Amino acid sequence: MLSFRHSHVFITALALLFTAAMHSHAAEVVNLETLAAQGNVDAMFQVGRAYFRGEGVPHDEARAFAWFQQAAEKGHAKAQHNLAMMYLEGRSTSADPAEAVKWLRRAAEQGIGRSEEALGLMLLTGQGATADTRQAVEWLRKAAEQDQPEAQLRVGLLYYHGKDVDQNYAEAAHWLTLAAVKDKVPAMNALGLLYEHGSGVEADLQQAIRWFQKAAENGDARGQANLGRLYATGTGVERDPVRAYEWLARSSAQGEYLGINLLTDLKKGLTAEQIAEGERRAAIPLKK
Repeated sequence: MLSFRHSHVFITALALLFTAAMHSHAAEVVNLETLAAQGNVDAMFQVGRAYFRGEGVPHDEARAFAWFQQAAEKGHAKAQHNLAMMYLEGRSTSADPAEAVKWLRRAAEQGIGRSEEALGLMLLTGQGATADTRQAVEWLRKAAEQDQPEAQLRVGLLYYHGKDVDQNYAEAAHWLTLAAVKDKVPAMNALGLLYEHGSGVEADLQQAIRWFQKAAENGDARGQANLGRLYATGTGVERDPVRAYEWLARSSAQGEYLGINLLTDLKKGLTAEQIAEGERRAAIPLKK
């Protein structure tokens, strides 16, 4: 065990290292500001990022905005994305979705995946621009191909429902799988249904149960209803009315109509003891 004297020396050394690192970072920002003032576009972006994060300089979003704007106007793609987000969120400027769309488009045209995703979502909902589903799908598809998880989820669901695109379960399964492994919960339930019904993939009840289980454990009400449904009927699993009750009760508590209807039907064939046990289990918080 360290003595008090040794501990004090150790803590002092750590403090000196931390102070030295801060001075080093501050000096780096000073150098970057000099380069930025001389017209170096990447330095403008890096200075903006330093002020935004408070790295080596005090946190100052107004200065960050100014530097991002200068870099963006000179064509720096990442600065264009950050400027768009500040316009969208109204940070150090009035919220202006139209300006956000303008800068997102410029960044997206340079291949910034996050910008493609955000632009696609805004065009899909008509935020900051007239809704344009054709363009929205194009940008979301580009973002999905750059491994952006929200875009993969949205593209997968569009193909799943046949909304604004031709319904294609194989495409849906492809994109939903990529989104689900990145913890996009709605993708998990949709994947479960694809595997249950053999739509776009080979029918596989064990895979269906796996994805319903993951969705349910992550709090997805529809996933909980579908998992409860399988336990209620003994489809792919041993029939377990108490476990079915638990998941249907969790789903019903969130107002999910499928869970409510299935729970109402299930209750008719259960004993008071089974209902009480199902209620007890449903009251236990899900593990995070």
